[in-house]
Amino acid sequence: MPKITVLSKTIKTNKMPNIAGFIQAMKDMGVKVSTKDGEIVIDLCHLGGK
Repeated sequence: MPKITVLSKTIKTNKMPNIAGFIQAMKDMGVKVSTKDGEIVIDLCHLGGK
C-alpha cells in the first residue's frame, strides 16, 4: 500500500487505488470520510481527539 503523507487536515482526491479499502481503513482509524460530487473528502480534524 502506498504511503500517504498528509500535509493538511483535509484531503480531497478523486484518484486513489482500492478506494473502498482505503475508506474503510480510514473509518477504522476514526477519520471522518465522505463523498461529494465524485470526490473523496477525508476529514482528519477528528483523528485522535474528541
